[in-house]
Amino acid sequence: MYFPKLFRKKMDSCPICKSKDVMRLKNHEDFPLSTIFWCPNCEYGFCNPMPDTTKLKQYYQSSYRNNDSFSEAVAISRLTRAHAQLQFIEETLGQQTKDTVFLDIGCGIGAVIHLLEKKGYYAFGVDEDPLAIDWGKKNLTTNIGHEVPPDFRKPDILLFSHVIEHFPDITAALKKWKRTRYLFIEVPHANKDVALSKPPVSHVHFFTPQSLCYVLEAAGLHIRAMNTYGIPMTDYLANTLSKQKHEYFGDIRPAGDGTVIRLIAEWK
Repeated sequence: MYFPKLFRKKMDSCPICKSKDVMRLKNHEDFPLSTIFWCPNCEYGFCNPMPDTTKLKQYYQSSYRNNDSFSEAVAISRLTRAHAQLQFIEETLGQQTKDTVFLDIGCGIGAVIHLLEKKGYYAFGVDEDPLAIDWGKKNLTTNIGHEVPPDFRKPDILLFSHVIEHFPDITAALKKWKRTRYLFIEVPHANKDVALSKPPVSHVHFFTPQSLCYVLEAAGLHIRAMNTYGIPMTDYLANTLSKQKHEYFGDIRPAGDGTVIRLIAEWK
């Protein structure tokens, strides 16, 4: 679905480093009025103009999952990734006490929440996707929904797995959670060539480790640990995404040190 009022005022420079030496790559295939630009100075890809939050949310609800379905194979893929993410958190922050509270923003089917519950932690996940929430509640965990419960305790660790690349204003979105002690963030690892190829569905930001650091430090965060990881192709071949998207994840592998950038950050 296309929304004619989806776009904001155009930016005339890189929103991170303010350099005007930006390169026009291509029109965004999901947002025809927006163009993907690349800043060689800070290695950051971005949409110009940037989508509006409200209309972008409507786009995701109507179109984002049209080519995806949930199944046991998809659950295995998500659980494999969730296990690696929790291992990274424990390696960085150490074993957490049982009163540690986790909140997963963009939880999908609730794979991370399912694993955290098995470890005895208090955790909840939120997602806009009704299909993902319904499937997850039936098969993995009931501690997921479309909104954070009003009586939910302040989270100690906040998770954003493949989420912030969808936020038009990343700084504003993260600062809503400034009382949270730690943030776990994972995004696709992309360079100019990746941004120039067919991007993942509806991403409006494209990060290298360098540009992701710039964005998070500008938002007031300190990077405690960062690494890049390759995700085995079998994890993506297990689901029902189109062959074209499989080819994208195959192309990203030589583009950098890994398929994803994974980090832990804390407020300065």
